[in-house]
Amino acid sequence: MTDLKPIVPASADDHHDVLAEQLAPRLREVLKQAGPGHRLRVTTLPEPVMTRLAIALKDARWRVCVLSEHPTAAHEATAATIIRLRDHSDVPVLVFFPPGPRTASEDSLDIATFTELSLASMAQHLADVLSERLAEPLRGNVREVVKHLAEVRQIRHPDEQVNYLLTVLKNGGTPEAAGAAVYLFGLVPDFELVT
Repeated sequence: MTDLKPIVPASADDHHDVLAEQLAPRLREVLKQAGPGHRLRVTTLPEPVMTRLAIALKDARWRVCVLSEHPTAAHEATAATIIRLRDHSDVPVLVFFPPGPRTASEDSLDIATFTELSLASMAQHLADVLSERLAEPLRGNVREVVKHLAEVRQIRHPDEQVNYLLTVLKNGGTPEAAGAAVYLFGLVPDFELVT
């Protein structure tokens, strides 16, 4: 019998890294196509992802910042600074609004003055990208397992698929890891499920 290694679940940092990695090129393209006066905002990401993206997207052709009540980094800006950028910047502006309560001055940074960028389909796209990182024939087997679990409603959201696939990849992308990681769906690990 083979020695079984414990499965290490994907961490929040793993999720944040892969999300930022996939979003950066998409947002860079949006910014390239934006003209002077375009004001864009993203409100649906975890703050660590926003920070990674603000740093990755730094470019003289546009301005990218994360709203912060008390900025401590170059990519952070107060609501007052963002209002000045909105009103006077000659380049496109992308602002990340972290989740949480808003101050009175932030109310003027609403959808009427900033176009909201929808990232609703990102979780499914990310699941597709991650499954492509698995070698064949494991990729096909994992897709079949995930498809079946979605059909029987054991998987209810693409985020669950992302967590599963990240865990499989983090543990070597092996058939054993794919079978063991089904515990993330509330199932008993089966090291021979996809062999």
